[in-house]
Amino acid sequence: SAYVFKFLVPSVTKITSTSVDPGSASTGVAYTVNVNVDHDLLGSGTPSGSVHVDDGAGGSCDATLDGLGNGNCDVTSNFFGFVTLTATYGGDLTFSPSQDGRQLMVTGNHLVFNPTPPADVLQGTEFAGTVEVRNGADAVITSDNTTQVTLTVQDSCGDPNTIGTVTVVNGVATFSAVGPKFYTVSA
Repeated sequence: SAYVFKFLVPSVTKITSTSVDPGSASTGVAYTVNVNVDHDLLGSGTPSGSVHVDDGAGGSCDATLDGLGNGNCDVTSNFFGFVTLTATYGGDLTFSPSQDGRQLMVTGNHLVFNPTPPADVLQGTEFAGTVEVRNGADAVITSDNTTQVTLTVQDSCGDPNTIGTVTVVNGVATFSAVGPKFYTVSA
């Protein structure tokens, strides 16, 4: 019997920088993520292929590696707060898969429930609350009288139910007398 084994060279994936370092990204605005895939062995070639970059909140892109193991791509984060950028290299015929992560603060206009709806609501209970349009400093944008907010909730069977659309007044959309149904409010 004869056996042939191919051992993959360990790769090291790094997020080398982002175009918003050391600051923060803005919601809905693309920023560039620079990556590098390297190895610790001399004369082993250069990793090929691409690196998938994901912000864990719906924003992602694929960076194609050049002949030096470098690549970049643009991510648009639509989440407000800290996201963890994850760069994942799937490997190639010579190099093993590897991964790196980096936290990034995403600021900008966003929607906030006030008060936050409870996780469980008794049948027949009405929810009266507001949805506020806030800026990157988390303050209500009182000059906003045009943004429309649509409130959609899932019933106990997982089906979406649109409650309605409200235009904000002074940055606040007021929903009153919502109920009685079974709802699970999801982000």
